[in-house]
Amino acid sequence: RPTDSGKSGPSDERSTTTVIQTVIGRVDTKLNTGKRYLKSLVDNDDTDSLFRQY
Repeated sequence: RPTDSGKSGPSDERSTTTVIQTVIGRVDTKLNTGKRYLKSLVDNDDTDSLFRQY
């Protein structure tokens, strides 16, 4: 099929973008987890107790 040979180029690019998107997604989830952790610390007023220790 001539259409398949035409698709070979874009499919390679698409696979690269999906890999990049997956990596970005993983980084985003780690950042969001960190933000949630920090927010929970602030919400629980744990920051005050942390600062009192030092």
